[in-house]
Amino acid sequence: MYNEEQLIQINEFKKSGVAFASMAFRNNGNVKPITVMLEGYSSDEVTNSTNVDSTSFHLQMMSKFTGINLVKRNTLLVNFSEEKFDSLFSAFGVTHDMVDFGFRNDEGQFIGTPLLVSSEYIVGQEVGLIRVDSTDEQETLDEDGETKNNWQPKMVNGEILTKDGDTIYHRVIIAKVGSKNQRIAQDQNFSKRDLSTVLENAKNAEAARQEAPVAI
Repeated sequence: MYNEEQLIQINEFKKSGVAFASMAFRNNGNVKPITVMLEGYSSDEVTNSTNVDSTSFHLQMMSKFTGINLVKRNTLLVNFSEEKFDSLFSAFGVTHDMVDFGFRNDEGQFIGTPLLVSSEYIVGQEVGLIRVDSTDEQETLDEDGETKNNWQPKMVNGEILTKDGDTIYHRVIIAKVGSKNQRIAQDQNFSKRDLSTVLENAKNAEAARQEAPVAI
């Protein structure tokens, strides 16, 4: 999908923590038919550090090995009209007529039209993306008990994660560069489970979350 020069650029974004538009693809909307995937990398900050799971520890150690401290990949999907898309990205050689529907390759990777545009050129300043957790249902649920504002129950392998019995919800938000993911340590203990399975489940959950673009 990306050439060697583009991969180097992506790695620079990873190191800096600056969010960037990684790709674009069409959706089925009439008003805002183009979805842009914003991508950013950040590290964890556990709100309650009494039960840090082995997955978090593994990622911290891998960060030390690789020298890249921002190890969590965060994505945020934003829908644009064709006119708005052109006003932002035509200067970088991509216009709405060049964007088609995305697809997944044989390895399950989502493929769209490459962009690689820093958030500085989209919102006027460099920003990052972080994940935030919450157990506050007034913040995360509407009057009908449905999730709102892109909040979603936090799950691993179909299991809803909890803290003191309350469901943990999570979402991705725009934040200052260098901000950390605000995680809540869950009741569930994954230290006795196969780590590769936990990581694969988390990867699959992220892929599923990206299937349906969300208008922001």
